Amino acid sequence: MSVVLTFDTPITTSDHAGGAGYNQSVSPPAGIASGDGWGIIVACDQNDASITITKPDASWTDITAKIDGYEGWPGLKAFGKVAGASESAVNVAIGAGSYISWLVSFKAVGSDPAGWIGAQATGTSGTSTSRSMTAPGITVTNDNSVVVLVHASEGDNAGSGAGPYTISMPGTSTSAVTQRSGDDEYPAAAVAYEARNAGSYTPGNWTTAGSAADIWNAVALTFEVKAAAGGGINNALAWIRA
Repeated sequence: MSVVLTFDTPITTSDHAGGAGYNQSVSPPAGIASGDGWGIIVACDQNDASITITKPDASWTDITAKIDGYEGWPGLKAFGKVAGASESAVNVAIGAGSYISWLVSFKAVGSDPAGWIGAQATGTSGTSTSRSMTAPGITVTNDNSVVVLVHASEGDNAGSGAGPYTISMPGTSTSAVTQRSGDDEYPAAAVAYEARNAGSYTPGNWTTAGSAADIWNAVALTFEVKAAAGGGINNALAWIRA
């Protein structure tokens, strides 16, 4: 069967100005049912790699350890669980020293309840001015899966009024949620997706438009959402977002 992903509207927190840590409440996606995958992606503007982004509780599994850009920012993390019969809002804990966080909650219907997260890989840009980085490639393990691609970067376009800072999706992937981008956005972030059968997958490059004069700090995550047993990619595969 096909995997159907539904992304909620992203949450953007207030600016905590490097102060005390805080909890951000995240609601379950509408209509989530027992056996569905539930995931949360978090991008954070922070001033140190030691700042933590903590999953809600022990029922959640890290999709990846926290990824940190140059000098610790931006930070990126994702985690997921198999939904139970009744789910309610959870808290994601953001450690002290952070600024603005951007969170996306999503559900995966038709995913493998025995383990819905498959292959994953991460990458960082280093101290570059190229405004382009390779989206990490993976070897997809299951037919009829969907690969999710996540990007976060400093979003610095040389000051307010300098024009739009935009993020272009890798290769043939498709944008999944409204990007966080503009003149100056910390963090800038985007999520894309692509349906894939089992085998090697090289997504292409994440690129941004903006001033090339500043050092560009970016991080990226690529992960597979595994389908439950059955068939190859369905041409009618649905990708739904709120």
